[in-house]
Amino acid sequence: WDTLVVNEGQTSFSARNFAPDAASPTEDDRALAAFAATTRLAERARLADREQGIQVLFAALGWLDWVDAEGHLLRSPLVLVPVELAYDRQQKEVDLQAAADDPPEVNPSLTYLLHVQYGVRLPRLEDEEGEPLHDSLDAFLEAVAQVVAKQPGWSVEKDGAVVDVFAFAKLAMVELAVSGNPWFTVSRVELDRTGPSYAVDTIAGLAARAS
Repeated sequence: WDTLVVNEGQTSFSARNFAPDAASPTEDDRALAAFAATTRLAERARLADREQGIQVLFAALGWLDWVDAEGHLLRSPLVLVPVELAYDRQQKEVDLQAAADDPPEVNPSLTYLLHVQYGVRLPRLEDEEGEPLHDSLDAFLEAVAQVVAKQPGWSVEKDGAVVDVFAFAKLAMVELAVSGNPWFTVSRVELDRTGPSYAVDTIAGLAARAS
């Protein structure tokens, strides 16, 4: 939170971070797996930006453990911080930094879902002028905990941050934008497709479905 949000800075992770007890961390399977995962995530993020023009790589901070109407136990990220991820092959380090000009946000899909289906309004991170409403991540999570306190089985956890592709983050915004307009529908085809998602595949799939 302090590095990415408060200071809008960068942090690096060496092989030693992933394999602290290894005699040769750069050759350890755990470090090699972390470096390979970094490369895959960075490529997926670049592809989404190039093909769709959207930011999909986020650091997830804070978690909501909750129970849906059907009794399923779910865990959803609360704060999504747009980030850039790269693997420095020469230094054998993973570099993580906040994405320029793209502020953190309360998980928009979760915000929309909880409000529409459960009448729960998650607190905001900033006011109308863009000023922070909470002094720290802990303060924000405490505000969330108060909001969901009356929901049976719901709890807020800090745990560790997770960096991953969260393509669903923009889904709720699109659904809200076209709601009530009979000429538009929202398709999840690219979100539900496994592996790399290319625009040409989406067009071909939609054309086949319409024929």
